Order: sequence, then structure tokens, then C-alpha cells
Amino acid sequence: MCTWESPAPELFAEDFLYSDRDRKCSECGIKIHRNEEYKHIIGLWEGDMSQIVQCYLCARIMEDLVDMGFCPNYGELWEYIDEEFEQPDEED
Repeated sequence: MCTWESPAPELFAEDFLYSDRDRKCSECGIKIHRNEEYKHIIGLWEGDMSQIVQCYLCARIMEDLVDMGFCPNYGELWEYIDEEFEQPDEED
């Protein structure tokens, strides 16, 4: 977890789990099927309790970005990637 762009959570826990029911990834919106592995994140940020569900792929991409020094916010992974890695317009 990185915290340099937002306040650190007062409480935080994350773990890979196997889903007991169908869920939706908070990052890409894909359906996480029952018995499929996903990452469950729960935290208390500035007095608000939040739960984030990430499909396995989004969770691994997020982890890799953090390992490289990037800091995407939960729930905004793909917007962060679009902005951070935007290709410059080609000039003729």
C-alpha cells in the first residue's frame, strides 16, 4: 500500500480470498465468479469505512505498479494507468 498521494488509513487489511458468491471488480468491473480468487481490501480513510474488491489481474497490476513506485488510488486503477502512461500525440 502506498500513501503519499492520500492520507494513510486509520485501519487497513487486505488479503486474497476465494469468493463465496459472484462479485464485481471495483477496478475493471469484470464479474468475479463464485470460487474465484480475488483481493479483498478494507480500510478506514478519514472516518469512512470502505471495501474494495479487485479481480486477480487488477490486484496483480496494482501490486506491480506500487512495487515500481507508482501510487494508484483504489477504485481508480485504469484511470491512473491511462493518465500516467498516456502516449504523446504523434506529429507528422
